[in-house]
Amino acid sequence: MSYKNAFWGVLLLTVGVLFALRNFDIISFNWRTVVDLWPLLLVLWGVSMLPFKPGIKLLVSAAIGITAVVLVIALPKPAYDFGWGNWHNDIYIDDDSSDSRYVPRDQDLSEEFDPAVKMVILDIDAAAGTFNLKDTTADLVKFESHGNVGSYHMTSYDNQEGRRIKISMEDVRIKSGRVKNEAFLKLNPSPEYEMNISAGASKLDFDLSAFKIRRLDVEGGASKFDLRIGDLVDTLNINLEMGVSSIDIYIPKSVGCQLKSESVLSSRHLPELNRISEGLYQTSDFSGTTKKVFIKIESAVSSFSIKRY
Repeated sequence: MSYKNAFWGVLLLTVGVLFALRNFDIISFNWRTVVDLWPLLLVLWGVSMLPFKPGIKLLVSAAIGITAVVLVIALPKPAYDFGWGNWHNDIYIDDDSSDSRYVPRDQDLSEEFDPAVKMVILDIDAAAGTFNLKDTTADLVKFESHGNVGSYHMTSYDNQEGRRIKISMEDVRIKSGRVKNEAFLKLNPSPEYEMNISAGASKLDFDLSAFKIRRLDVEGGASKFDLRIGDLVDTLNINLEMGVSSIDIYIPKSVGCQLKSESVLSSRHLPELNRISEGLYQTSDFSGTTKKVFIKIESAVSSFSIKRY
């Protein structure tokens, strides 16, 4: 038997055993647990590259699969440990579509514009779903969501850095088979922004060309990220830490770009960047441009491209 078949066999066997044990109420785990098992792909891939006999690789792979199952059973994540139709840690999963408490609903959150606020630090817990940022607003920040997985909350306070605004989901409820979570974020174009985004299994579509973004930090698991930036600030720092992701970044031709890439198994499409050294790329006009973007990407299994417009 080829190791290629064993690779996928162990992976499918591991996930299948977990679901079977859950269905028989032997263990309790959630869908996010499956997403969190993505590093198992890297481990099994690494085993395939070892200079061992196929039989030994198969035994090692089987041991890894068994270990993964044992760890899920022995070390469930408290923040996400729940069973079907039960409340645990403010999370509810229900198959009964007749319960009006869990029908899709809309939310509209906003922070009133204050001309005295010059800097906004925006923290977003994107969880899972689709998130869009393209439009401006007369408010300082406006957040609209449509879905059935929980309630978003917006909090804010002032500190020495500026106005800090946090948007996060609480009281998470998941309707089995009918999960929907779509959100639209709008920003006022007047202040400058620093953004911190935590994205699980999400699709992010951000057009930041109309906003003064100083820093953008994104931490994601399995994500698709489309990003367009502008030239309204002299320096923009972008830090992306991704697991299994597809990343497309568009930058203006008036902005010089430097990319530092630390990736395991990734494909790159960088038609206008030159390789300076291992993992370091720059546009040819980087040293001569007054406006610059510094991009750092740390990823596992990803594809990313950077294009100029």
